[in-house]
Amino acid sequence: MTATLDAAALRFDHPRLLPEVRAALGTGEPVVVCLSGPAARRAATVFLGGDFRLYDGIRTVGAARSLTAVLRSARLGDLERVIAMGRARGHRVDVEYVDGVREFRVELVPPGQPPRSARSSGSSGAVISWSSPNSPKVSVPSSSPLVSSSG
Repeated sequence: MTATLDAAALRFDHPRLLPEVRAALGTGEPVVVCLSGPAARRAATVFLGGDFRLYDGIRTVGAARSLTAVLRSARLGDLERVIAMGRARGHRVDVEYVDGVREFRVELVPPGQPPRSARSSGSSGAVISWSSPNSPKVSVPSSSPLVSSSG
């Protein structure tokens, strides 16, 4: 586990990922799980769609029942368990693909904390919240340019 300024960061390929996530969730701080390589591409496609490289920002994932089956079929069962552990503790699930480092990030955010884009200065991403599959809600910080999204 790596401690960052405001979150515990874990690698998806860590051999003890699930126990480490469980321990990190107990701290009350955000927990970030980073995926790289083929796993990052599969996760980005599941959460952001086929045009994930065009997407710039953070998306908050709603509670979709079909997500479990999709993650398992994409060989991301451990990620599904990580998300379930976070949701069981009331954490919000934010996802983001960072093209510059070709990394997909899943952040489990404790209740009451703002999105990372609002916590860190200089961030310019929109936050898209999917409360249901057909009703996205977009909030764009007032000082940043509009970020378009497809998916």
